[in-house]
Amino acid sequence: MLLAERGTLAPLLILNTLIGATLMQAGANTLNCVADADIDKLMQRTSGRPLARAAISNRHALVFGLALSVTSLSWLWWTTHLLAACSPWPRSRSTRCLHAVAQAAHHPERRLRRNVNAMPVMIGWSAVTGTIGWPALVMFAIIVFWTPPHSWALAMRHKEDYRAAGIPMLPAVATEPHVANQISSTPGCP
Repeated sequence: MLLAERGTLAPLLILNTLIGATLMQAGANTLNCVADADIDKLMQRTSGRPLARAAISNRHALVFGLALSVTSLSWLWWTTHLLAACSPWPRSRSTRCLHAVAQAAHHPERRLRRNVNAMPVMIGWSAVTGTIGWPALVMFAIIVFWTPPHSWALAMRHKEDYRAAGIPMLPAVATEPHVANQISSTPGCP
């Protein structure tokens, strides 16, 4: 947001964008838990989540997640720009015009080896400018290429969980030397 404005930002714009983005992530995370309740039971690191423990019903979590997602869209549209509200929706991991609905419907992490969350750059940029400029796209690309190696390094600790649940995260489907080679060959990674 500071790069887009190239100066001083109105504190209210920052606050409204943070509130909207927080609601968006909360909705996405809730719907992700609904979509993954079956595999969360199989993985040690996620077996304590409320849906995996049956502490709340899937239906209540679904309604809550949808309400958060719709609220985030409405909040960002009302307080910033429609583009800021809708900018996350094209991405495949967690936001596509009702952000987490697509995530819950498609279970992308069960098919993809790369899981990336680079949309906050686009949300912040568009909240300030009302557009998506090339600097935002460059920052988006940096995050897209920078995030997977760091996620893979963390996922190496939980590769057995991913295998047990059938999630093709790179460390679960490749040898450690291959994963280490992928991490080290990514620009910007040691």
